Amino acid sequence: MTGPVAHRVLVVDDEPDITALVAYHLAKAGYRVATSGNGREALRARVTETLPTPFRP
Repeated sequence: MTGPVAHRVLVVDDEPDITALVAYHLAKAGYRVATSGNGREALRARVTETLPTPFRP
């Protein structure tokens, strides 16, 4: 028997403190979190980790 699958989220921001804060709260809520400091890193992470399609709130 397996547990629930954690949803994956990629947090992208050029301010490391903001990225860390958002990542912390998402992880605490049960999400698997990856972070990037800019768009180029985010695209690279998306290709290598098969992350969900990005969106802007």
